Amino acid sequence: MALTIAQVNPDPVLTGIALQYGTGGGFAQDFVMPTREVAKDEFQYMIWNLRDFIQGTQFDSRRAPAAPSARSINPAGTWVTGNVHERSLVDGLPDEVVNNAASGVRMEEAVIRRLTNALRLEIEYELMGLLTDTATIGYDTPTVKWDASTGTIAIEADIDTGRERFIKACGFEPTHILLPPAVANAVKRDSTVRDLRKYTEPNLIQAGGLPPVLFGLNVVVPGAIQDTANPAAAASVARVWSTDKAVLLYVDPSAATDPTAMTSVMRFASAASVGENFVARSWRHPDPSRQLTEYQVMAFDDIQLVAAAAVIINDVLT
Repeated sequence: MALTIAQVNPDPVLTGIALQYGTGGGFAQDFVMPTREVAKDEFQYMIWNLRDFIQGTQFDSRRAPAAPSARSINPAGTWVTGNVHERSLVDGLPDEVVNNAASGVRMEEAVIRRLTNALRLEIEYELMGLLTDTATIGYDTPTVKWDASTGTIAIEADIDTGRERFIKACGFEPTHILLPPAVANAVKRDSTVRDLRKYTEPNLIQAGGLPPVLFGLNVVVPGAIQDTANPAAAASVARVWSTDKAVLLYVDPSAATDPTAMTSVMRFASAASVGENFVARSWRHPDPSRQLTEYQVMAFDDIQLVAAAAVIINDVLT
């Protein structure tokens, strides 16, 4: 069970550091996943029957004089129960290290930064698992891979196919396309895409990457990396988003405060526990001979996906 705010008693300075390092760094979560505060650790949220918002042919709204107006059917929905869980990491900073450092404050900041980044990596992996699961999300597979050496690559047509699947599934136009780095590189190198861009982007060579908007979709290229090796082993640096799938999403930032707003994936944070994305605290180790200060960074959240509001373009690379 998550701690209460009284039990947590977060340090405002350390929490400020945690929040500072809780954004940026190429995480997809910053661009596609609004965070909504909920009142309790156990909460309910509505999953709408999205078709009810776009069904119009079932009505004849023309009214004769003195006749009653046609009655609309309220959109149906299902109440789902979510449960906020606690993420928590602790590390210690020995007095000897602090006393011999050029800046003890910087050492403290480095611990908070590392712990916060580790929690964000965990959230990023959870988000990636949700958004690339073809068992729950509808998908199409291109006939010709986007990096193929033979055949006619049709990236725009493949995205249009995914867009149509998206619209028919939920009644909304997708707003974002999430392209893992390897996929993004294949798209930017495609000759057809490059030919379309070179007439509208005079700084194409200097810019290097993809534009912020492609075929009417906001482009998200998550750049988070992690050393996947065990401690003390040789480094094995890898991309978090190493998959060869592109994902279409509908992202509405107002969903952070508007419970009726539709968005593809939502992060719920508990106001009963903390009410912040990340919170930090510190305490002296109970054994004085250790000469150690312990630091803790916590997050209290639950991530939920509306599977009908996402489409995967699957297996796009050779």
